[in-house]
Amino acid sequence: MKLPSHESGLTLLEVMVAMSIAAIALTTLLSLSIQTVRTGERVERTTEAVLLAQGLMARFESGAAPLPDNGAQGVFAPPSEAFRWLVNYSATPLSGLEQLALTVSWEGGSPEAAVVLDSYVFR
Repeated sequence: MKLPSHESGLTLLEVMVAMSIAAIALTTLLSLSIQTVRTGERVERTTEAVLLAQGLMARFESGAAPLPDNGAQGVFAPPSEAFRWLVNYSATPLSGLEQLALTVSWEGGSPEAAVVLDSYVFR
């Protein structure tokens, strides 16, 4: 009877190494997908804040809404109640012309959770 000199197949060690490599790759892919979702949410919030700021600034500039006092703040109506606005004025070299900074922020607490839109208005 002849004994086989080489048996085909994988050893337990080879299978464990392959499984470890696969686990590392899958963990990396999962981490990337989670980061992509978070980035998408941040971009969505930023876009909504920019649109809200532009709309409110257009109302101030057109006279559809009175210019608020310096430091005035408020909350947008539903469905955008998570966004807050703040108005600050600063002087310019021209008499009667002021720089209006409209800040729209949202819940999240991080410094990038706000957008600032600047314009110039006569008061």
